[in-house]
Amino acid sequence: MPVTLKQVARLAGTSVPAASLVLNRKGDAYSRDTVRRIQQAAKELGYRPNHPARSLAKQRTQCIGLAYGRPADYVERSRMVSALVQELAQFDYELMLIPATGSVDRWAYKLHDGRVDGVLVTHPMPSGLDHFIAERKLPAVLMNLCSERAVAQVYFDDVAGTRDAMAHLRSLGHERISYFSAPKHDGDHYSAADRRDTYAAEMRAAGLERYLEVVLSPHEDDAFAHDIAARPAAERPTAVLVYCDHDARYLIHALNRLGLQIPADISVVSFTESRRPWESIVGLTAVTTPSDELAERAVSLLMQQIDAPGMPVPPPVVLKEELVVGQSASTRATHGNESMSQRES
Repeated sequence: MPVTLKQVARLAGTSVPAASLVLNRKGDAYSRDTVRRIQQAAKELGYRPNHPARSLAKQRTQCIGLAYGRPADYVERSRMVSALVQELAQFDYELMLIPATGSVDRWAYKLHDGRVDGVLVTHPMPSGLDHFIAERKLPAVLMNLCSERAVAQVYFDDVAGTRDAMAHLRSLGHERISYFSAPKHDGDHYSAADRRDTYAAEMRAAGLERYLEVVLSPHEDDAFAHDIAARPAAERPTAVLVYCDHDARYLIHALNRLGLQIPADISVVSFTESRRPWESIVGLTAVTTPSDELAERAVSLLMQQIDAPGMPVPPPVVLKEELVVGQSASTRATHGNESMSQRES
């Protein structure tokens, strides 16, 4: 026979409602001693929640969909999915991956046939999904996405993040700063325009428009790296702001193969989703867009909608990015361009 809440409450010396609230992580009103006794009693008795009965009582599936318009292997490897699973577990929810490619009719039925209580959406936005969500008033949150539809959204302040990156490079004495990004197979993200345009605006505001250089080219052919290496030392950029750590990895490796050292010859600053940029590139100076905070805020917004159907759509939540200083950017005075020029001559 399965252990019941009544048995847990009897062993802990509490009421059944108190045991239920504590074991459902809603026992903030109870003392630490009460919470400890209930948790200990549940552990001793081997109590396990009856999820089917709970779901039936609540008329919920205890499952959240994650919709995305890109290959599944990319999403499954991401830090964001791991953070979502951990966050949802606190609410006794599970995550269901919903690849959403092609027309809405091919996959949208998964969102309204009773298998999920709500949906989280990540880049790239599946075609027509934001309209579908708004039309059906489905509990939903766009994660690191922007939309004009009436849908809850959580995304990063890439304008402020880019300004921080540029301010850091300027504080190191850099003026000849270029911007580099490789084309993305799944289309541009809102951050592409925010980072590129803010870089250009910061260069103009600093009176450095003559050095403004936006390079959008595939990193596979190393064209930008070869172009930099072919220039006279005095005409090379002393720093490059790179769209993402994936692009930065290719650029750094290509520059190294051509004899240019980071940061002795060229400083590199990028963006990354981890608070620890060195997990992707050792010593990278980067503006971080932390997945854990994104997951936490998105799940919180979604649970509010599930608990209070029909609630007004909240304003977008804009998360602050953080500049983490590594060793890939140094002061302009220490750069080796002049010595390289001498070597070349």
